[in-house]
Amino acid sequence: MSTSVTAPERPASVSADFAIHGYLGPITILTREEAHRLKQRLVKAPAPECWGKGAAATSADYYEIATHPAILNRVASLLGEDVMLCGANLAEREPGQIHHWHSDVHVADPAGRAVTVWLGLENVNRDSALYVLPGSHRLGFCPQQRGQTEDKSAKAITEEDVVRWAREVEADSAILKLDMGDGDALFFDGRMWHGSHNTNAKHWRTALILHYATPDKPIRRHQPDHIWPFRFIDEPKPPCQMLRGTDRYHVNRMVPSPRMSHRSLSRVFDLTPHFEDTIATHWKPDPLFLGSTQCLPHLMLKACIVQPHSRQHAAHCHDYEQVIVPLQGEAILELGDGKLSIDITLKPGMFAYLPPGTMHTVRNDTDQPFLQSDVTWRGASPCPSVPLGMGVYDTLDFPVDAADLQERRRAAAVIIDGPTQTADRLRVHIGEMLPGRVGPMHVDAYDVALYVLEGTIDTLDQRVGPGQMVFYAAGEPHSISNLSDQPSRCLVVELHGTYAGEPYRSVRRWITSRLPRPIRQWARAIRRTVRQSLSRQAR
Repeated sequence: MSTSVTAPERPASVSADFAIHGYLGPITILTREEAHRLKQRLVKAPAPECWGKGAAATSADYYEIATHPAILNRVASLLGEDVMLCGANLAEREPGQIHHWHSDVHVADPAGRAVTVWLGLENVNRDSALYVLPGSHRLGFCPQQRGQTEDKSAKAITEEDVVRWAREVEADSAILKLDMGDGDALFFDGRMWHGSHNTNAKHWRTALILHYATPDKPIRRHQPDHIWPFRFIDEPKPPCQMLRGTDRYHVNRMVPSPRMSHRSLSRVFDLTPHFEDTIATHWKPDPLFLGSTQCLPHLMLKACIVQPHSRQHAAHCHDYEQVIVPLQGEAILELGDGKLSIDITLKPGMFAYLPPGTMHTVRNDTDQPFLQSDVTWRGASPCPSVPLGMGVYDTLDFPVDAADLQERRRAAAVIIDGPTQTADRLRVHIGEMLPGRVGPMHVDAYDVALYVLEGTIDTLDQRVGPGQMVFYAAGEPHSISNLSDQPSRCLVVELHGTYAGEPYRSVRRWITSRLPRPIRQWARAIRRTVRQSLSRQAR
Protein backbone atom coordinates (compact mmCIF):
# COMPACT_ATOMS: atom_id res chain seq x y z
CA MET A 1 0.00 0.00 0.00
CA SER A 2 1.20 3.50 -0.81
CA THR A 3 0.22 6.30 1.60
CA SER A 4 0.35 9.92 0.49
CA VAL A 5 0.94 12.68 3.04
CA THR A 6 0.64 15.67 0.74
CA ALA A 7 -2.33 16.87 -1.28
CA PRO A 8 -2.28 16.14 -5.02
CA GLU A 9 -1.83 18.93 -7.52
CA ARG A 10 -5.00 21.03 -7.49
CA PRO A 11 -6.84 22.69 -10.42
CA ALA A 12 -7.36 26.44 -10.25
CA SER A 13 -11.15 26.22 -9.97
CA VAL A 14 -12.47 25.33 -6.52
CA SER A 15 -15.59 23.65 -7.92
CA ALA A 16 -13.55 21.68 -10.47
CA ASP A 17 -11.09 20.75 -7.73
CA PHE A 18 -13.91 19.50 -5.52
CA ALA A 19 -15.52 17.54 -8.36
CA ILE A 20 -12.24 15.73 -9.09
CA HIS A 21 -10.76 15.14 -5.65
CA GLY A 22 -13.90 15.29 -3.51
CA TYR A 23 -12.54 17.59 -0.83
CA LEU A 24 -11.49 21.16 -0.07
CA GLY A 25 -9.03 22.17 2.64
CA PRO A 26 -7.97 21.96 5.36
CA ILE A 27 -8.99 25.59 5.95
CA THR A 28 -8.64 27.48 9.22
CA ILE A 29 -12.09 28.65 10.38
CA LEU A 30 -11.51 29.36 14.08
CA THR A 31 -8.52 30.12 16.25
CA ARG A 32 -7.45 27.40 18.66
CA GLU A 33 -8.99 29.32 21.57
CA GLU A 34 -12.27 29.87 19.69
CA ALA A 35 -12.46 26.16 18.87
CA HIS A 36 -12.00 25.22 22.51
CA ARG A 37 -14.68 27.69 23.68
CA LEU A 38 -17.08 26.37 21.03
CA LYS A 39 -16.50 22.81 22.19
CA GLN A 40 -17.38 23.77 25.76
CA ARG A 41 -20.68 25.28 24.57
CA LEU A 42 -21.59 22.37 22.31
CA VAL A 43 -21.12 19.68 24.96
CA LYS A 44 -23.70 21.56 27.07
CA ALA A 45 -26.26 21.81 24.24
CA PRO A 46 -29.68 20.15 24.62
CA ALA A 47 -30.05 16.63 23.25
CA PRO A 48 -31.35 16.26 19.67
CA GLU A 49 -35.04 15.48 19.39
CA CYS A 50 -35.12 12.23 17.37
CA TRP A 51 -31.76 11.78 15.67
CA GLY A 52 -28.21 11.94 16.92
CA LYS A 53 -27.26 14.24 14.04
CA GLY A 54 -30.15 16.65 14.65
CA ALA A 55 -28.41 18.92 17.16
CA ALA A 56 -28.78 22.08 15.04
CA ALA A 57 -32.56 21.81 15.30
CA THR A 58 -32.48 22.25 19.08
CA SER A 59 -29.26 24.16 19.79
CA ALA A 60 -28.57 27.75 18.76
CA ASP A 61 -24.83 27.15 19.25
CA TYR A 62 -24.82 24.33 16.70
CA TYR A 63 -26.94 26.37 14.31
CA GLU A 64 -24.73 29.44 14.57
CA ILE A 65 -21.49 27.60 13.77
CA ALA A 66 -23.26 25.80 10.90
CA THR A 67 -24.16 29.21 9.44
CA HIS A 68 -20.74 30.78 10.06
CA PRO A 69 -19.99 32.78 6.87
CA ALA A 70 -16.56 31.16 6.42
CA ILE A 71 -18.27 27.76 6.35
CA LEU A 72 -21.61 28.48 4.69
CA ASN A 73 -20.19 30.61 1.88
CA ARG A 74 -17.82 27.79 0.89
CA VAL A 75 -20.58 25.19 1.08
CA ALA A 76 -22.79 27.38 -1.13
CA SER A 77 -19.99 27.69 -3.69
CA LEU A 78 -19.98 23.88 -3.92
CA LEU A 79 -23.72 23.13 -3.77
CA GLY A 80 -25.25 26.19 -5.43
CA GLU A 81 -27.90 28.67 -4.37
CA ASP A 82 -30.09 26.17 -2.45
CA VAL A 83 -28.37 24.89 0.71
CA MET A 84 -29.96 22.73 3.40
CA LEU A 85 -28.43 21.75 6.74
CA CYS A 86 -29.27 18.10 7.35
CA GLY A 87 -27.01 17.04 10.21
CA ALA A 88 -24.82 18.31 13.06
CA ASN A 89 -23.11 16.34 15.81
CA LEU A 90 -19.94 16.04 17.86
CA ALA A 91 -17.52 13.18 17.16
CA GLU A 92 -15.50 12.37 20.28
CA ARG A 93 -12.83 9.67 20.07
CA GLU A 94 -10.99 8.27 23.06
CA PRO A 95 -7.24 7.48 22.85
CA GLY A 96 -6.67 4.60 20.45
CA GLN A 97 -10.24 4.62 19.09
CA ILE A 98 -10.75 3.94 15.38
CA HIS A 99 -13.60 5.13 13.19
CA HIS A 100 -13.40 2.62 10.37
CA TRP A 101 -13.53 3.36 6.66
CA HIS A 102 -16.97 4.41 5.47
CA SER A 103 -19.05 6.81 3.38
CA ASP A 104 -21.69 8.92 5.11
CA VAL A 105 -24.73 6.66 4.94
CA HIS A 106 -27.55 9.21 4.79
CA VAL A 107 -25.91 11.08 1.87
CA ALA A 108 -23.97 8.25 0.18
CA ASP A 109 -26.34 7.48 -2.70
CA PRO A 110 -24.99 8.03 -6.24
CA ALA A 111 -27.00 11.24 -6.71
CA GLY A 112 -24.47 13.13 -4.57
CA ARG A 113 -25.13 16.85 -4.00
CA ALA A 114 -24.03 16.69 -0.37
CA VAL A 115 -21.11 18.25 1.50
CA THR A 116 -19.76 17.22 4.90
CA VAL A 117 -17.69 19.65 7.00
CA TRP A 118 -15.32 18.15 9.59
CA LEU A 119 -14.17 20.87 12.01
CA GLY A 120 -11.49 20.10 14.59
CA LEU A 121 -12.28 21.39 18.08
CA GLU A 122 -9.89 19.84 20.59
CA ASN A 123 -6.73 17.69 20.46
CA VAL A 124 -6.81 17.52 16.68
CA ASN A 125 -3.44 16.91 15.00
CA ARG A 126 -1.82 14.70 12.40
CA ASP A 127 -2.20 11.72 14.75
CA SER A 128 -5.94 12.15 15.31
CA ALA A 129 -7.40 13.88 12.24
CA LEU A 130 -9.20 12.37 9.28
CA TYR A 131 -7.71 10.24 6.57
CA VAL A 132 -9.42 10.21 3.20
CA LEU A 133 -9.18 8.58 -0.22
CA PRO A 134 -9.30 11.44 -2.77
CA GLY A 135 -11.53 10.76 -5.76
CA SER A 136 -13.32 7.85 -4.10
CA HIS A 137 -16.65 9.68 -4.33
CA ARG A 138 -16.55 8.97 -8.08
CA LEU A 139 -16.05 5.20 -7.79
CA GLY A 140 -19.77 4.38 -7.69
CA PHE A 141 -19.67 2.19 -4.57
CA CYS A 142 -18.80 2.59 -0.89
CA PRO A 143 -16.55 0.65 1.52
CA GLN A 144 -19.54 -0.81 3.35
CA GLN A 145 -20.84 -2.31 0.10
CA ARG A 146 -17.52 -3.78 -1.00
CA GLY A 147 -16.81 -5.12 2.46
CA GLN A 148 -20.04 -7.12 2.38
CA THR A 149 -19.13 -8.68 -0.98
CA GLU A 150 -15.91 -9.99 0.61
CA ASP A 151 -17.68 -10.97 3.84
CA LYS A 152 -15.80 -8.35 5.85
CA SER A 153 -17.37 -6.46 8.73
CA ALA A 154 -16.79 -2.70 8.98
CA LYS A 155 -14.18 -3.24 11.69
CA ALA A 156 -12.31 -5.76 9.54
CA ILE A 157 -11.78 -3.38 6.59
CA THR A 158 -8.10 -2.40 6.42
CA GLU A 159 -6.23 0.37 4.62
CA GLU A 160 -4.87 -2.27 2.23
CA ASP A 161 -8.44 -3.33 1.39
CA VAL A 162 -9.53 0.24 0.72
CA VAL A 163 -6.62 1.00 -1.61
CA ARG A 164 -7.00 -2.33 -3.43
CA TRP A 165 -10.69 -1.74 -4.08
CA ALA A 166 -10.15 1.81 -5.26
CA ARG A 167 -7.29 0.87 -7.58
CA GLU A 168 -9.56 -1.52 -9.44
CA VAL A 169 -11.14 1.65 -10.84
CA GLU A 170 -8.51 4.38 -10.30
CA ALA A 171 -4.98 2.98 -10.64
CA ASP A 172 -3.29 5.86 -8.79
CA SER A 173 -5.60 5.90 -5.76
CA ALA A 174 -3.80 6.57 -2.46
CA ILE A 175 -4.77 7.43 1.09
CA LEU A 176 -4.23 11.02 2.24
CA LYS A 177 -3.56 11.57 5.94
CA LEU A 178 -4.41 15.16 6.76
CA ASP A 179 -2.35 17.47 8.93
CA MET A 180 -5.05 19.44 10.77
CA GLY A 181 -5.32 21.36 14.03
CA ASP A 182 -8.01 22.73 16.33
CA GLY A 183 -10.12 25.22 14.34
CA ASP A 184 -9.28 23.69 10.93
CA ALA A 185 -12.05 22.36 8.68
CA LEU A 186 -12.18 19.90 5.81
CA PHE A 187 -15.02 20.15 3.28
CA PHE A 188 -15.71 16.89 1.44
CA ASP A 189 -18.28 15.07 -0.65
CA GLY A 190 -20.34 12.83 1.64
CA ARG A 191 -19.67 9.87 -0.65
CA MET A 192 -15.90 10.11 -0.26
CA TRP A 193 -14.29 7.25 1.67
CA HIS A 194 -12.88 8.40 4.99
CA GLY A 195 -12.11 7.36 8.55
CA SER A 196 -9.99 8.30 11.55
CA HIS A 197 -7.73 6.81 14.22
CA ASN A 198 -6.99 8.76 17.37
CA THR A 199 -3.43 7.64 18.06
CA ASN A 200 -2.94 10.27 20.77
CA ALA A 201 -1.76 8.36 23.82
CA LYS A 202 -3.60 10.36 26.50
CA HIS A 203 -6.15 12.76 25.03
CA TRP A 204 -9.67 12.47 23.69
CA ARG A 205 -10.17 14.09 20.30
CA THR A 206 -13.27 16.16 19.55
CA ALA A 207 -14.53 17.29 16.14
CA LEU A 208 -17.76 18.86 14.90
CA ILE A 209 -19.41 17.24 11.90
CA LEU A 210 -21.85 19.25 9.77
CA HIS A 211 -23.83 17.79 6.86
CA TYR A 212 -25.24 19.94 4.05
CA ALA A 213 -27.21 18.98 0.94
CA THR A 214 -29.50 20.41 -1.71
CA PRO A 215 -33.20 20.26 -0.72
CA ASP A 216 -34.08 17.85 -3.55
CA LYS A 217 -32.12 15.12 -1.76
CA PRO A 218 -34.27 13.05 0.66
CA ILE A 219 -32.54 12.70 4.03
CA ARG A 220 -33.37 9.54 5.98
CA ARG A 221 -32.15 7.86 9.16
CA HIS A 222 -30.46 4.52 8.59
CA GLN A 223 -30.80 1.35 10.65
CA PRO A 224 -27.36 0.95 12.25
CA ASP A 225 -27.64 -2.85 12.50
CA HIS A 226 -27.71 -3.19 8.69
CA ILE A 227 -24.31 -2.47 7.13
CA TRP A 228 -25.26 -3.31 3.54
CA PRO A 229 -27.54 -2.83 1.79
CA PHE A 230 -28.44 0.32 3.66
CA ARG A 231 -31.86 0.26 5.28
CA PHE A 232 -33.67 3.40 6.32
CA ILE A 233 -36.34 4.40 8.81
CA ASP A 234 -39.22 6.28 7.19
CA GLU A 235 -40.61 8.08 10.26
CA PRO A 236 -39.91 10.36 11.90
CA LYS A 237 -37.94 12.13 9.24
CA PRO A 238 -34.72 13.85 10.36
CA PRO A 239 -35.03 17.61 10.96
CA CYS A 240 -33.54 19.76 8.18
CA GLN A 241 -33.11 23.52 7.89
CA MET A 242 -32.90 25.74 4.82
CA LEU A 243 -29.87 28.03 5.08
CA ARG A 244 -29.80 29.49 1.56
CA GLY A 245 -32.30 29.64 -1.28
CA THR A 246 -35.71 27.94 -1.47
CA ASP A 247 -37.12 24.47 -0.83
CA ARG A 248 -39.08 23.73 -4.01
CA TYR A 249 -39.26 19.95 -3.53
CA HIS A 250 -40.78 19.37 -0.08
CA VAL A 251 -39.26 15.90 0.34
CA ASN A 252 -37.65 16.67 3.71
CA ARG A 253 -38.98 17.80 7.09
CA MET A 254 -37.95 21.44 7.36
CA VAL A 255 -37.81 22.94 10.85
CA PRO A 256 -37.18 26.56 11.89
CA SER A 257 -33.98 28.00 13.25
CA PRO A 258 -33.48 27.30 16.96
CA ARG A 259 -32.24 30.85 17.55
CA MET A 260 -33.86 32.56 20.48
CA SER A 261 -35.60 35.85 19.71
CA HIS A 262 -32.75 37.92 21.15
CA ARG A 263 -30.31 36.27 18.74
CA SER A 264 -32.40 36.75 15.64
CA LEU A 265 -31.83 40.02 13.82
CA SER A 266 -34.90 39.83 11.53
CA ARG A 267 -37.99 41.67 12.75
CA VAL A 268 -40.85 44.06 11.95
CA PHE A 269 -40.51 47.72 12.93
CA ASP A 270 -43.60 49.90 13.39
CA LEU A 271 -42.63 53.37 12.17
CA THR A 272 -45.91 55.26 12.57
CA PRO A 273 -45.70 55.79 16.38
CA HIS A 274 -42.58 57.86 15.79
CA PHE A 275 -44.73 60.19 13.70
CA GLU A 276 -46.83 61.04 16.77
CA ASP A 277 -43.83 61.78 19.02
CA THR A 278 -44.37 65.22 20.53
CA ILE A 279 -40.91 65.34 22.13
CA ALA A 280 -39.19 66.14 18.84
CA THR A 281 -38.27 69.75 18.15
CA HIS A 282 -37.23 70.61 14.60
CA TRP A 283 -36.14 67.06 13.79
CA LYS A 284 -35.65 63.76 15.61
CA PRO A 285 -33.80 60.65 14.44
CA ASP A 286 -34.64 57.37 16.18
CA PRO A 287 -32.34 54.38 15.45
CA LEU A 288 -34.18 51.07 15.24
CA PHE A 289 -31.25 48.76 14.51
CA LEU A 290 -27.54 49.33 15.01
CA GLY A 291 -24.99 46.58 14.47
CA SER A 292 -23.48 44.22 11.92
CA THR A 293 -24.76 41.29 9.87
CA GLN A 294 -23.27 38.47 7.82
CA CYS A 295 -22.99 40.96 4.94
CA LEU A 296 -22.07 44.29 6.49
CA PRO A 297 -19.80 45.40 9.36
CA HIS A 298 -21.96 48.48 9.98
CA LEU A 299 -25.71 48.78 9.38
CA MET A 300 -28.21 51.22 10.87
CA LEU A 301 -31.95 51.41 10.32
CA LYS A 302 -33.74 54.47 11.65
CA ALA A 303 -36.89 56.57 11.48
CA CYS A 304 -36.65 60.35 11.32
CA ILE A 305 -39.23 63.11 11.80
CA VAL A 306 -38.74 66.60 10.33
CA GLN A 307 -41.20 69.04 11.85
CA PRO A 308 -43.08 71.68 9.76
CA HIS A 309 -40.93 74.53 8.45
CA SER A 310 -37.73 72.88 9.71
CA ARG A 311 -34.75 71.03 8.32
CA GLN A 312 -32.76 68.07 9.60
CA HIS A 313 -29.45 69.88 9.98
CA ALA A 314 -27.07 72.04 8.01
CA ALA A 315 -26.00 70.53 4.71
CA HIS A 316 -23.24 67.99 5.32
CA CYS A 317 -21.94 64.67 4.02
CA HIS A 318 -21.42 61.23 5.59
CA ASP A 319 -18.74 58.58 5.15
CA TYR A 320 -21.45 55.93 4.84
CA GLU A 321 -24.08 55.15 2.18
CA GLN A 322 -27.75 55.89 2.61
CA VAL A 323 -31.17 55.08 1.17
CA ILE A 324 -33.93 57.54 2.17
CA VAL A 325 -37.53 56.26 2.01
CA PRO A 326 -40.31 58.89 2.54
CA LEU A 327 -43.26 57.47 4.48
CA GLN A 328 -45.62 60.37 5.28
CA GLY A 329 -45.76 64.02 4.31
CA GLU A 330 -43.63 65.85 1.76
CA ALA A 331 -40.17 67.43 1.98
CA ILE A 332 -37.29 68.77 -0.09
CA LEU A 333 -33.99 66.95 -0.50
CA GLU A 334 -31.32 69.65 -0.75
CA LEU A 335 -28.22 68.53 -2.65
CA GLY A 336 -25.26 70.87 -2.27
CA ASP A 337 -23.87 73.26 0.32
CA GLY A 338 -26.78 75.71 0.31
CA LYS A 339 -24.95 78.30 -1.79
CA LEU A 340 -25.23 76.17 -4.89
CA SER A 341 -27.83 73.48 -4.36
CA ILE A 342 -30.49 71.44 -6.14
CA ASP A 343 -33.92 70.89 -4.57
CA ILE A 344 -35.75 67.61 -5.22
CA THR A 345 -39.20 66.85 -3.83
CA LEU A 346 -39.54 63.71 -1.72
CA LYS A 347 -42.90 62.07 -1.07
CA PRO A 348 -44.23 58.58 -0.31
CA GLY A 349 -43.62 56.12 -3.14
CA MET A 350 -40.17 57.57 -3.86
CA PHE A 351 -36.68 56.85 -2.54
CA ALA A 352 -33.21 58.36 -2.82
CA TYR A 353 -29.78 56.72 -2.86
CA LEU A 354 -26.88 58.85 -1.56
CA PRO A 355 -23.29 57.57 -1.93
CA PRO A 356 -20.67 58.54 0.67
CA GLY A 357 -19.63 62.18 0.42
CA THR A 358 -22.97 63.48 -0.89
CA MET A 359 -23.61 66.96 0.56
CA HIS A 360 -27.28 67.08 1.55
CA THR A 361 -30.02 67.83 4.05
CA VAL A 362 -33.83 67.41 4.17
CA ARG A 363 -36.07 70.48 4.48
CA ASN A 364 -39.77 70.51 5.32
CA ASP A 365 -41.53 73.61 3.95
CA THR A 366 -45.05 72.31 4.60
CA ASP A 367 -47.44 72.62 7.55
CA GLN A 368 -47.34 68.86 8.28
CA PRO A 369 -44.57 66.71 9.80
CA PHE A 370 -42.46 64.63 7.42
CA LEU A 371 -41.55 61.03 8.28
CA GLN A 372 -38.76 59.16 6.56
CA SER A 373 -36.93 55.90 7.10
CA ASP A 374 -33.19 55.61 6.46
CA VAL A 375 -31.07 52.58 5.64
CA THR A 376 -27.40 53.46 6.17
CA TRP A 377 -24.43 51.15 5.83
CA ARG A 378 -20.71 50.85 5.45
CA GLY A 379 -19.40 47.78 3.65
CA ALA A 380 -16.29 45.74 4.33
CA SER A 381 -14.22 46.75 1.29
CA PRO A 382 -14.12 49.35 -1.50
CA CYS A 383 -15.88 48.60 -4.77
CA PRO A 384 -13.40 47.45 -7.46
CA SER A 385 -15.66 48.51 -10.35
CA VAL A 386 -17.67 51.62 -11.25
CA PRO A 387 -20.15 52.20 -8.38
CA LEU A 388 -23.73 53.43 -8.57
CA GLY A 389 -24.20 57.19 -8.48
CA MET A 390 -26.64 59.32 -6.53
CA GLY A 391 -30.25 59.07 -7.65
CA VAL A 392 -33.86 59.86 -6.72
CA TYR A 393 -36.54 57.50 -8.03
CA ASP A 394 -40.32 57.36 -8.18
CA THR A 395 -41.55 53.77 -7.91
CA LEU A 396 -44.59 54.57 -10.07
CA ASP A 397 -42.20 54.88 -13.01
CA PHE A 398 -41.36 51.18 -12.69
CA PRO A 399 -44.49 49.03 -13.17
CA VAL A 400 -44.24 45.25 -12.87
CA ASP A 401 -45.05 42.97 -15.79
CA ALA A 402 -48.82 42.38 -15.65
CA ALA A 403 -48.69 39.02 -17.42
CA ASP A 404 -45.95 37.77 -15.10
CA LEU A 405 -47.97 38.93 -12.09
CA GLN A 406 -51.06 37.03 -13.19
CA GLU A 407 -49.14 33.87 -14.02
CA ARG A 408 -46.93 33.64 -10.91
CA ARG A 409 -49.15 35.63 -8.48
CA ARG A 410 -46.12 37.85 -7.82
CA ALA A 411 -43.79 39.98 -9.92
CA ALA A 412 -40.93 42.43 -9.49
CA ALA A 413 -39.59 45.47 -11.34
CA VAL A 414 -35.93 46.32 -10.74
CA ILE A 415 -35.20 50.02 -10.21
CA ILE A 416 -31.45 50.04 -9.52
CA ASP A 417 -28.96 47.18 -9.42
CA GLY A 418 -25.20 47.44 -9.16
CA PRO A 419 -22.12 47.74 -6.95
CA THR A 420 -21.73 50.69 -4.59
CA GLN A 421 -18.66 52.28 -3.05
CA THR A 422 -18.63 49.93 -0.04
CA ALA A 423 -21.13 47.13 -0.80
CA ASP A 424 -20.86 44.35 -3.36
CA ARG A 425 -24.31 45.16 -4.69
CA LEU A 426 -27.34 47.37 -4.03
CA ARG A 427 -30.54 46.12 -5.62
CA VAL A 428 -33.81 48.01 -5.16
CA HIS A 429 -37.01 46.76 -6.73
CA ILE A 430 -40.78 46.98 -6.51
CA GLY A 431 -42.54 43.74 -5.65
CA GLU A 432 -46.25 43.09 -6.11
CA MET A 433 -48.20 40.09 -4.83
CA LEU A 434 -51.77 39.04 -5.54
CA PRO A 435 -54.18 37.90 -2.79
CA GLY A 436 -53.76 34.32 -1.65
CA ARG A 437 -50.12 34.02 -2.72
CA VAL A 438 -48.22 31.87 -0.20
CA GLY A 439 -44.46 32.28 -0.41
CA PRO A 440 -42.06 29.44 0.40
CA MET A 441 -39.72 29.50 3.38
CA HIS A 442 -36.32 30.59 2.10
CA VAL A 443 -33.00 32.11 3.15
CA ASP A 444 -31.27 35.05 1.46
CA ALA A 445 -27.52 35.57 1.29
CA TYR A 446 -28.07 39.33 1.65
CA ASP A 447 -29.80 41.77 4.00
CA VAL A 448 -33.24 43.10 3.06
CA ALA A 449 -35.22 46.16 4.18
CA LEU A 450 -38.82 45.89 2.95
CA TYR A 451 -41.43 48.68 3.05
CA VAL A 452 -45.11 47.97 2.40
CA LEU A 453 -46.48 50.73 0.16
CA GLU A 454 -49.96 49.31 -0.48
CA GLY A 455 -51.98 46.42 0.96
CA THR A 456 -50.52 43.99 3.48
CA ILE A 457 -48.14 41.04 3.61
CA ASP A 458 -47.79 38.20 6.10
CA THR A 459 -44.27 37.51 7.35
CA LEU A 460 -42.41 36.67 10.59
CA ASP A 461 -45.76 35.63 12.11
CA GLN A 462 -47.20 39.13 11.65
CA ARG A 463 -49.40 41.03 9.22
CA VAL A 464 -47.47 44.06 7.97
CA GLY A 465 -48.93 47.13 6.28
CA PRO A 466 -47.99 50.69 5.27
CA GLY A 467 -45.97 52.56 7.87
CA GLN A 468 -44.05 49.43 8.81
CA MET A 469 -40.66 48.11 7.77
CA VAL A 470 -39.45 44.51 7.73
CA PHE A 471 -35.77 43.70 8.13
CA TYR A 472 -34.56 40.27 7.02
CA ALA A 473 -30.96 39.59 8.05
CA ALA A 474 -28.83 37.50 5.72
CA GLY A 475 -28.88 33.83 6.62
CA GLU A 476 -32.18 33.87 8.53
CA PRO A 477 -35.18 31.85 7.24
CA HIS A 478 -38.39 33.67 6.36
CA SER A 479 -41.33 33.63 4.00
CA ILE A 480 -43.50 36.37 2.47
CA SER A 481 -47.17 35.78 1.71
CA ASN A 482 -50.30 37.78 0.97
CA LEU A 483 -53.15 36.17 2.88
CA SER A 484 -55.46 39.18 2.55
CA ASP A 485 -58.07 39.85 -0.13
CA GLN A 486 -56.20 42.84 -1.61
CA PRO A 487 -53.02 43.08 -3.73
CA SER A 488 -49.85 44.23 -2.01
CA ARG A 489 -47.04 46.45 -3.27
CA CYS A 490 -43.66 46.72 -1.56
CA LEU A 491 -40.36 48.54 -1.94
CA VAL A 492 -37.47 46.12 -1.39
CA VAL A 493 -33.88 47.22 -0.64
CA GLU A 494 -31.28 44.44 -0.94
CA LEU A 495 -27.75 44.90 0.45
CA HIS A 496 -25.17 42.38 -0.73
CA GLY A 497 -21.74 42.06 0.82
CA THR A 498 -19.22 39.79 2.52
CA TYR A 499 -18.23 40.26 6.14
CA ALA A 500 -16.26 37.68 8.13
CA GLY A 501 -17.14 39.05 11.58
CA GLU A 502 -19.89 37.87 13.89
CA PRO A 503 -23.33 39.55 13.56
CA TYR A 504 -24.32 41.58 16.59
CA ARG A 505 -26.67 44.29 17.82
CA SER A 506 -26.06 47.24 20.07
CA VAL A 507 -27.17 45.94 23.48
CA ARG A 508 -28.82 49.22 24.53
CA ARG A 509 -30.67 49.49 21.21
CA TRP A 510 -31.73 45.86 21.45
CA ILE A 511 -33.18 46.34 24.93
CA THR A 512 -34.83 49.65 24.06
CA SER A 513 -36.47 48.31 20.89
CA ARG A 514 -38.34 45.66 22.91
CA LEU A 515 -39.74 47.96 25.60
CA PRO A 516 -43.39 49.08 25.32
CA ARG A 517 -43.76 52.60 23.96
CA PRO A 518 -44.97 54.19 27.27
CA ILE A 519 -41.88 52.82 29.05
CA ARG A 520 -39.61 54.12 26.28
CA GLN A 521 -41.18 57.57 26.59
CA TRP A 522 -40.82 57.45 30.38
CA ALA A 523 -37.13 56.46 30.05
CA ARG A 524 -36.53 59.31 27.57
CA ALA A 525 -38.17 61.78 29.96
CA ILE A 526 -35.95 60.57 32.82
CA ARG A 527 -32.82 60.90 30.67
CA ARG A 528 -33.88 64.38 29.54
CA THR A 529 -34.51 65.49 33.14
CA VAL A 530 -31.12 64.17 34.24
CA ARG A 531 -29.36 65.92 31.36
CA GLN A 532 -31.12 69.20 32.15
CA SER A 533 -30.20 68.90 35.83
CA LEU A 534 -26.55 68.23 35.03
CA SER A 535 -26.55 71.13 32.60
CA ARG A 536 -27.90 73.52 35.28
CA GLN A 537 -25.30 72.31 37.77
CA ALA A 538 -22.54 72.89 35.23
CA ARG A 539 -23.71 76.48 34.76
